[in-house]
Amino acid sequence: MLPAWGNGVAVRLFDPGYAPFSAEPSGLFDGVISNDVLEHIPEEDIPWTLDQMFRRAKSFVYLVAAFYPAQKTLSNGLNAHVTVLPPAWWQQEVEAAARRTPGIAWVLRCRQKGLLKSDVLYRSD
Repeated sequence: MLPAWGNGVAVRLFDPGYAPFSAEPSGLFDGVISNDVLEHIPEEDIPWTLDQMFRRAKSFVYLVAAFYPAQKTLSNGLNAHVTVLPPAWWQQEVEAAARRTPGIAWVLRCRQKGLLKSDVLYRSD
């Protein structure tokens, strides 16, 4: 657990790919925030990953998913963004996870890269 972050907000970091924060947290959290993660997860693993995020949240889930290829490639030659799908696909996946865990507010920001960058924003009602 990190020290309180303004107004008594406690922050817990989890990144399975970064040793200092690789221990999966247990329990529930007021909110779950995921930035620059989802596009690195294989498409077939997105539903259960989203379910895990929604089940850990008491109030909200905030997600950012890029829908463009990364500049980096993996050791096997594949692009580091292994799931590059349009915003509507991401919206459907998040809405499905939200239906499986009702009562959690959510925001999905789909990031686009380039000179005419324009993010696509979805949110629960």
